[in-house]
Amino acid sequence: MATLQPQFPSAESLAPLRGRVAESAAFAYLPIALTSLAFAVHAVTTGGGRAYTSVDASLVYGAALAVVGAGLYLRLSESGRRAVFAFDRPSAREVAATLAALVAGVLLYPVVTAAAEAVGLPPMEGFDYALSDPTTVAIIVVGSVVLAPLVEEALFRGYLLGALLARGLHPVAAGAVVVVLFGAMHIVSLGPTGVVYTTVWGILPTALRLYFDDLTSAWLLHALNNLYAYVLVVALF
Repeated sequence: MATLQPQFPSAESLAPLRGRVAESAAFAYLPIALTSLAFAVHAVTTGGGRAYTSVDASLVYGAALAVVGAGLYLRLSESGRRAVFAFDRPSAREVAATLAALVAGVLLYPVVTAAAEAVGLPPMEGFDYALSDPTTVAIIVVGSVVLAPLVEEALFRGYLLGALLARGLHPVAAGAVVVVLFGAMHIVSLGPTGVVYTTVWGILPTALRLYFDDLTSAWLLHALNNLYAYVLVVALF
Protein backbone atom coordinates (compact mmCIF):
# COMPACT_ATOMS: atom_id res chain seq x y z
CA MET A 1 0.00 0.00 0.00
CA ALA A 2 1.33 3.44 -0.90
CA THR A 3 2.26 5.52 2.11
CA LEU A 4 1.51 9.18 2.54
CA GLN A 5 4.50 9.64 4.83
CA PRO A 6 7.35 11.79 3.48
CA GLN A 7 10.46 9.93 2.32
CA PHE A 8 13.16 12.34 3.47
CA PRO A 9 16.70 11.74 2.15
CA SER A 10 18.58 9.39 4.46
CA ALA A 11 21.82 10.29 6.22
CA GLU A 12 23.50 7.34 4.52
CA SER A 13 22.58 8.49 1.01
CA LEU A 14 23.87 12.01 1.75
CA ALA A 15 27.13 10.92 3.40
CA PRO A 16 29.23 11.74 0.29
CA LEU A 17 28.12 15.39 0.57
CA ARG A 18 29.33 16.00 4.11
CA GLY A 19 31.59 19.03 4.44
CA ARG A 20 30.60 20.42 1.06
CA VAL A 21 28.24 23.27 1.95
CA ALA A 22 30.60 26.02 0.78
CA GLU A 23 31.49 24.20 -2.42
CA SER A 24 27.86 23.43 -3.23
CA ALA A 25 26.88 27.08 -2.71
CA ALA A 26 29.71 28.17 -5.00
CA PHE A 27 28.63 25.70 -7.67
CA ALA A 28 25.02 26.92 -7.39
CA TYR A 29 26.02 30.49 -8.25
CA LEU A 30 28.80 29.65 -10.70
CA PRO A 31 26.57 29.67 -13.84
CA ILE A 32 25.37 33.19 -13.02
CA ALA A 33 28.94 34.32 -12.36
CA LEU A 34 30.17 32.84 -15.65
CA THR A 35 27.28 34.42 -17.55
CA SER A 36 27.94 37.85 -16.05
CA LEU A 37 31.66 37.49 -16.81
CA ALA A 38 30.94 36.52 -20.41
CA PHE A 39 28.74 39.56 -20.96
CA ALA A 40 31.28 41.84 -19.25
CA VAL A 41 34.12 40.54 -21.42
CA HIS A 42 31.98 40.90 -24.54
CA ALA A 43 31.04 44.48 -23.63
CA VAL A 44 34.68 45.43 -23.02
CA THR A 45 36.04 43.79 -26.16
CA THR A 46 33.33 45.19 -28.43
CA GLY A 47 33.14 48.64 -26.89
CA GLY A 48 29.70 48.11 -25.36
CA GLY A 49 26.67 50.01 -26.56
CA ARG A 50 24.58 46.92 -27.19
CA ALA A 51 21.56 45.98 -25.10
CA TYR A 52 21.52 42.27 -24.35
CA THR A 53 18.24 40.43 -24.85
CA SER A 54 16.53 37.53 -23.10
CA VAL A 55 17.61 35.32 -25.98
CA ASP A 56 21.23 36.36 -25.48
CA ALA A 57 20.90 35.55 -21.79
CA SER A 58 19.32 32.17 -22.47
CA LEU A 59 22.10 31.27 -24.90
CA VAL A 60 25.00 32.27 -22.65
CA TYR A 61 23.41 31.07 -19.42
CA GLY A 62 22.51 27.77 -21.05
CA ALA A 63 26.13 27.29 -22.11
CA ALA A 64 27.31 28.14 -18.59
CA LEU A 65 24.85 25.65 -17.11
CA ALA A 66 26.06 22.91 -19.44
CA VAL A 67 29.70 23.55 -18.48
CA VAL A 68 28.99 23.72 -14.74
CA GLY A 69 26.69 20.71 -14.79
CA ALA A 70 29.28 18.62 -16.62
CA GLY A 71 32.01 19.88 -14.31
CA LEU A 72 30.00 18.94 -11.24
CA TYR A 73 29.32 15.47 -12.59
CA LEU A 74 33.03 14.90 -13.20
CA ARG A 75 33.94 16.37 -9.82
CA LEU A 76 31.77 13.98 -7.80
CA SER A 77 32.41 10.37 -6.92
CA GLU A 78 29.93 7.73 -8.03
CA SER A 79 28.16 7.86 -4.66
CA GLY A 80 28.18 11.66 -4.79
CA ARG A 81 26.56 11.58 -8.21
CA ARG A 82 23.80 9.35 -6.89
CA ALA A 83 23.19 11.81 -4.05
CA VAL A 84 23.16 14.91 -6.25
CA PHE A 85 21.63 13.67 -9.50
CA ALA A 86 18.93 11.82 -7.59
CA PHE A 87 16.57 11.10 -10.46
CA ASP A 88 14.27 8.09 -10.35
CA ARG A 89 11.12 6.85 -12.05
CA PRO A 90 8.24 8.81 -10.48
CA SER A 91 5.18 7.12 -9.03
CA ALA A 92 1.69 8.11 -10.13
CA ARG A 93 1.29 9.96 -6.84
CA GLU A 94 4.50 11.89 -7.45
CA VAL A 95 3.36 12.91 -10.93
CA ALA A 96 -0.01 14.01 -9.53
CA ALA A 97 1.72 16.07 -6.84
CA THR A 98 3.95 17.66 -9.48
CA LEU A 99 0.98 18.69 -11.62
CA ALA A 100 -0.80 20.08 -8.56
CA ALA A 101 2.31 22.10 -7.72
CA LEU A 102 2.45 23.39 -11.30
CA VAL A 103 -1.11 24.70 -11.02
CA ALA A 104 -0.35 26.18 -7.59
CA GLY A 105 2.67 28.02 -8.99
CA VAL A 106 0.67 29.49 -11.86
CA LEU A 107 -2.04 30.66 -9.46
CA LEU A 108 0.53 32.13 -7.08
CA TYR A 109 2.09 34.34 -9.75
CA PRO A 110 -0.53 37.13 -9.93
CA VAL A 111 -1.02 37.09 -6.16
CA VAL A 112 2.66 37.30 -5.24
CA THR A 113 3.62 39.82 -7.92
CA ALA A 114 0.65 42.05 -7.05
CA ALA A 115 1.66 41.96 -3.37
CA ALA A 116 5.26 42.81 -4.27
CA GLU A 117 4.17 45.74 -6.42
CA ALA A 118 1.79 46.91 -3.68
CA VAL A 119 4.76 47.45 -1.35
CA GLY A 120 6.63 49.46 -3.96
CA LEU A 121 8.65 46.93 -5.94
CA PRO A 122 8.79 47.51 -9.71
CA PRO A 123 6.63 45.27 -11.91
CA MET A 124 8.24 42.40 -13.76
CA GLU A 125 8.84 43.11 -17.42
CA GLY A 126 7.69 40.75 -20.15
CA PHE A 127 10.18 38.80 -22.23
CA ASP A 128 11.60 40.69 -25.21
CA TYR A 129 11.35 38.00 -27.87
CA ALA A 130 8.84 36.41 -30.22
CA LEU A 131 8.66 32.76 -31.21
CA SER A 132 8.45 33.40 -34.95
CA ASP A 133 12.17 32.72 -35.43
CA PRO A 134 13.19 29.03 -35.24
CA THR A 135 16.62 29.97 -33.88
CA THR A 136 15.02 31.89 -31.03
CA VAL A 137 12.73 28.97 -30.25
CA ALA A 138 15.68 26.57 -30.19
CA ILE A 139 17.73 28.80 -27.88
CA ILE A 140 14.85 29.36 -25.46
CA VAL A 141 13.82 25.71 -25.37
CA VAL A 142 17.34 24.36 -24.91
CA GLY A 143 18.54 27.06 -22.51
CA SER A 144 15.44 27.83 -20.44
CA VAL A 145 13.30 24.70 -20.69
CA VAL A 146 15.86 21.87 -20.91
CA LEU A 147 19.15 22.97 -19.33
CA ALA A 148 17.99 25.45 -16.69
CA PRO A 149 15.57 23.10 -14.88
CA LEU A 150 17.89 20.11 -15.10
CA VAL A 151 21.11 21.76 -13.94
CA GLU A 152 19.58 24.24 -11.48
CA GLU A 153 17.73 21.43 -9.72
CA ALA A 154 20.93 19.39 -9.49
CA LEU A 155 22.82 22.41 -8.14
CA PHE A 156 20.27 23.77 -5.68
CA ARG A 157 18.02 20.91 -4.62
CA GLY A 158 20.53 18.19 -5.35
CA TYR A 159 23.98 19.39 -4.27
CA LEU A 160 23.29 22.39 -2.00
CA LEU A 161 20.25 20.95 -0.23
CA GLY A 162 21.98 17.60 0.14
CA ALA A 163 25.10 19.20 1.63
CA LEU A 164 23.02 21.19 4.12
CA LEU A 165 21.11 18.08 5.17
CA ALA A 166 24.36 16.11 5.43
CA ARG A 167 25.65 18.79 7.79
CA GLY A 168 22.72 18.06 10.09
CA LEU A 169 20.32 20.91 9.33
CA HIS A 170 16.65 20.17 9.80
CA PRO A 171 14.91 19.68 6.42
CA VAL A 172 12.84 22.83 6.94
CA ALA A 173 15.91 24.94 7.73
CA ALA A 174 17.92 23.46 4.88
CA GLY A 175 15.00 23.94 2.51
CA ALA A 176 14.60 27.56 3.60
CA VAL A 177 18.25 28.32 2.84
CA VAL A 178 17.93 26.78 -0.61
CA VAL A 179 14.68 28.62 -1.35
CA VAL A 180 16.17 32.00 -0.42
CA LEU A 181 19.38 31.47 -2.40
CA PHE A 182 17.44 30.15 -5.39
CA GLY A 183 15.16 33.18 -5.37
CA ALA A 184 18.01 35.66 -4.91
CA MET A 185 19.77 34.25 -7.97
CA HIS A 186 16.98 35.62 -10.18
CA ILE A 187 17.70 39.28 -9.34
CA VAL A 188 19.73 39.58 -12.55
CA SER A 189 17.10 38.18 -14.90
CA LEU A 190 13.78 39.00 -13.24
CA GLY A 191 14.42 41.95 -10.91
CA PRO A 192 13.28 42.34 -7.28
CA THR A 193 9.67 41.33 -7.89
CA GLY A 194 10.91 38.26 -9.71
CA VAL A 195 13.09 37.43 -6.71
CA VAL A 196 10.04 37.54 -4.45
CA TYR A 197 8.02 35.31 -6.75
CA THR A 198 10.75 32.76 -7.44
CA THR A 199 11.47 32.58 -3.71
CA VAL A 200 7.85 31.75 -2.98
CA TRP A 201 7.63 29.44 -5.99
CA GLY A 202 10.85 27.72 -4.95
CA ILE A 203 9.07 26.27 -1.92
CA LEU A 204 7.16 23.95 -4.26
CA PRO A 205 10.05 22.03 -5.89
CA THR A 206 11.94 22.02 -2.59
CA ALA A 207 8.99 20.40 -0.84
CA LEU A 208 8.68 17.83 -3.63
CA ARG A 209 12.40 17.02 -3.43
CA LEU A 210 12.22 16.48 0.31
CA TYR A 211 8.91 14.64 0.36
CA PHE A 212 9.64 12.13 -2.39
CA ASP A 213 13.41 11.84 -1.80
CA ASP A 214 14.34 12.32 -5.45
CA LEU A 215 14.85 15.17 -7.89
CA THR A 216 12.44 13.90 -10.52
CA SER A 217 9.35 15.77 -9.38
CA ALA A 218 11.29 18.97 -8.68
CA TRP A 219 12.90 18.83 -12.12
CA LEU A 220 9.61 18.00 -13.86
CA LEU A 221 7.83 20.87 -12.10
CA HIS A 222 10.64 23.27 -13.01
CA ALA A 223 10.67 22.15 -16.65
CA LEU A 224 6.89 22.41 -17.04
CA ASN A 225 6.85 25.80 -15.32
CA ASN A 226 9.54 27.15 -17.65
CA LEU A 227 7.79 25.69 -20.68
CA TYR A 228 4.66 27.54 -19.58
CA ALA A 229 6.41 30.83 -18.78
CA TYR A 230 9.00 31.04 -21.56
CA VAL A 231 7.08 29.42 -24.41
CA LEU A 232 3.33 29.10 -23.88
CA VAL A 233 2.75 32.54 -22.33
CA VAL A 234 4.95 34.24 -24.93
CA ALA A 235 3.18 32.39 -27.75
CA LEU A 236 -0.29 33.32 -26.47
CA PHE A 237 0.31 36.88 -25.34
